[in-house]
Amino acid sequence: MQFSDGLWLMDKAVKYFKKTWQADYQGMSIVVQNEWNLSRCREEVRINGRLVHHLDTPLDRAGLGRRLDFQENGIHIGIKLGSAWHMCGAACQILIDGRYYAGNRIVLFVPKKQN
Repeated sequence: MQFSDGLWLMDKAVKYFKKTWQADYQGMSIVVQNEWNLSRCREEVRINGRLVHHLDTPLDRAGLGRRLDFQENGIHIGIKLGSAWHMCGAACQILIDGRYYAGNRIVLFVPKKQN
């Protein structure tokens, strides 16, 4: 057995922590899912049921936070994924046209938006 095989077994044996954030805006459904354990991180963003972002990566390559931006029916949707204020779990903030709409008020380690 190689070291990578051991990580695969650990990934299967260790429980995933899962969190889902959901928002509805003018008939549009936004769902953000985040899962992680000691070896992997998974993220999915769905807008109106359509997968618009998917990440499944080793935890050491996941980064501390990210900002995702989407356009849907002329509406700008911003998603901030990062750490909760207490640093013991994931946090997500959903922005509509640049303003807070749903999710956590504080999301740490998200890069500033590039203009």
